[in-house]
Amino acid sequence: MAKLDSHPPHAEQHAASTTQVSSRATMDKTETSHSMRVKVFVGYNQCDESWLKRLRVHLKPQERDYALDIWDDSKIVAGSTWRDEIDLAIQTAKVAVLLISADFLASELIISNELPPLLNPARKDGAVVMPLMVGPSRFKSTQNMAKSQAVNDSSEPLISPPNAQQEEILVKMS
Repeated sequence: MAKLDSHPPHAEQHAASTTQVSSRATMDKTETSHSMRVKVFVGYNQCDESWLKRLRVHLKPQERDYALDIWDDSKIVAGSTWRDEIDLAIQTAKVAVLLISADFLASELIISNELPPLLNPARKDGAVVMPLMVGPSRFKSTQNMAKSQAVNDSSEPLISPPNAQQEEILVKMS
């Protein structure tokens, strides 16, 4: 999944676009429709990258067996404009898996720029938002976030249980 805070640490220092990216990124946002939503978008804060790696392992069979397009910011190629790539992935997401932690909720980029298009218009187009609690956070008291049913209880984030139970939650998510 893409880090919602999700640009690489050096991304702001360089931004360019490939021909493919620029042609897709110029898609009119009003054209997004239910039929265009085909991706599984994974949003996370870079501090939670280890959880992203674990989630990818659990989603790989689904990706392979059902030809799912599971997107996170590791799919942004060098020379691309990372904001445009993230925006396009959000616009075309049928499912958004959000790796929720205090770092995720503390990110101004995530809260201000990336969550609104996931939580508002996406839902109108039939997208599903699946928060996955990876660390303790104020999820239940965060405006708009608490409306989404989480995969696991916010009082028991993935960081809390033993490894076997963490894996069971990831299997449930996938």
